[in-house]
Amino acid sequence: MVFQACAATGHLPGQESNILQFATPPSLLTLEALAGTKVDGYRIEDVYYLELCVLNEICENGGTIFGMTPDDRFRCQHSPKRFEAFRELLMAMDR
Repeated sequence: MVFQACAATGHLPGQESNILQFATPPSLLTLEALAGTKVDGYRIEDVYYLELCVLNEICENGGTIFGMTPDDRFRCQHSPKRFEAFRELLMAMDR
């Protein structure tokens, strides 16, 4: 989650802005892709889906990523309120 939050706010080393371009546009993802054989409970592809879900939760405009085309770029409208709500959700899962 920390990586996505840093990317969404433009704070990764060498990152010049908070504009993100996805190697695989989220609009091309399918749920069937998550049904493959898993090692230790997950596959690397699962991580990408999780990263997109994190962006969806912490950005005011997160829902727009799922309609992006290959040439689209995404600029997160970071929401401290949404980030805090997501953090609280995750912390509650550990209780």
